[in-house]
Amino acid sequence: MPKLNGKVPKYRLHKVSGQAIVTLDSQDHYLGEHGSHESKAKYDRMIAEWLANGRRNANPQADKPTLTINGIIAPYWEHAKSYYRKPDGTPTMEIETLRQAAH
Repeated sequence: MPKLNGKVPKYRLHKVSGQAIVTLDSQDHYLGEHGSHESKAKYDRMIAEWLANGRRNANPQADKPTLTINGIIAPYWEHAKSYYRKPDGTPTMEIETLRQAAH
């Protein structure tokens, strides 16, 4: 459980982009143009949700796509089967090497 110190993360300026930013659970959240009504409203909403959830992001993985090993290897395997071929169309030894490495 997070250490409770009574402080609320600050609404800050991200100098490079000019956007407002807040850091919750070591994750930066961009809020829109710094100083705008919309960015302040988004900050207030995010802080309220964060506090209501015990000072944790309600769903920290919501913005991140699910990435699996199979999701990376399967497309590469399909590519390799057609790429690693001799001029006559027969597979090279690289295919067998990749198959062994995958097991």
